[in-house]
Amino acid sequence: MTDSGSSPLAFFAAELKRLRGTAGMTQEQLAETTTYSPALVAAIETSRRIPSDDFAARADKALGTDGILARLQTLVEQTSVLPWFRNRVEVERSAAEIREYESYQIPGLLQTEAYARAVIGAARPMLAPDAIERAVALRMTRQQILEPDDDLPIDQEHTLPAFG
Repeated sequence: MTDSGSSPLAFFAAELKRLRGTAGMTQEQLAETTTYSPALVAAIETSRRIPSDDFAARADKALGTDGILARLQTLVEQTSVLPWFRNRVEVERSAAEIREYESYQIPGLLQTEAYARAVIGAARPMLAPDAIERAVALRMTRQQILEPDDDLPIDQEHTLPAFG
């Protein structure tokens, strides 16, 4: 279990879990109320995924927390993504297509959690274990763009491009 004081992401996770418990809600109930999947709620509560601003706003509304999670999410976003990498994450979120070539490893968006942990640990052997876990969480969060039906709100429509 991650120490809630180890990072803003871990603090967000602990606060979400605490606030959900105070409200007497299960992860499944929070997922239903926010229209996100129970798997995503669980991943956010265990610091394996970075919450989106939409998730934070919906959780605030569901838990009646007056915007505290939305304010924390801004801090999480600012500290979880390195400044030089923020542009790439934004481009990935809005891209219709991504073409990437890697000759030595599987591209980050296609890595499994275990593979990402091994690659990050090997590339940066001096990183503390909690820093490696934050990097893995970011990489796994970035993959959400590849699976829109799993982590986007249920009420949001998804359309596929028509091919002539």
